[in-house]
Amino acid sequence: MSFFSGLAWRIRSVSVDWSLTIAALIALGLASGAFIKSGFGETGPAMGLRLEGVSILTKADRLISSEDFARGAPGWIGGTTDESAVGFGGILGRFGGTGGEEAVSRTYEIDPARSHVVISFDLHAIDDWALEEIVVFINGTPVTRRSFSTRPDLMADQMLYVEELARVDVEMTVDQTSSRHRGFTNGGPATEDQTVHVRITAETPGEILRIGFGSTLTGGIETASWAVDNVQIISTDAPR
Repeated sequence: MSFFSGLAWRIRSVSVDWSLTIAALIALGLASGAFIKSGFGETGPAMGLRLEGVSILTKADRLISSEDFARGAPGWIGGTTDESAVGFGGILGRFGGTGGEEAVSRTYEIDPARSHVVISFDLHAIDDWALEEIVVFINGTPVTRRSFSTRPDLMADQMLYVEELARVDVEMTVDQTSSRHRGFTNGGPATEDQTVHVRITAETPGEILRIGFGSTLTGGIETASWAVDNVQIISTDAPR
């Protein structure tokens, strides 16, 4: 049986409640930055924390890679970067349709001695989307796909689809700051670029981990496009 076969994923799709986040900051005396706790299994008091976008690692964690694409995309096959989008900064993209196939990927050497790997990144759907999908691949296998609409009248129909895979935990958090005033705004005044924060926790598949992306978009990137940002890979013995 392959690493990505078996039981269904456990999936949580959540929206950030900023009022609770602010309350947590005050309670912990961390008023200088944002604080987000991501859950998987049992957690310790200092685990799963992010302070102003910087992960706080424990002794159980080993940082494999952290990329914000401000200096290009070394190591990415099919990768290109763009720094011209208002509000995004450097991004891996923009990309158009790939027929749903993997077209952009990078391979990482992870720590096989650690029990799990945590993969986190942002997905941006830019300009005029009408429920087309971004597909996420791990080691060449499609593991999840998310439909997007940047049209307000179709946003309620957006869906998260998953394959039947074992020993994997997925969280997708919608970025509430998505706005028509950010990005490239080629879709017209009625569209709003969308961003989701993705966190995948999986049992370590070996020494090599390949992350890949594709899309079911049609047409050129001047109409609709997508991008990836803030990719982070952590090997850990304390998944959360």
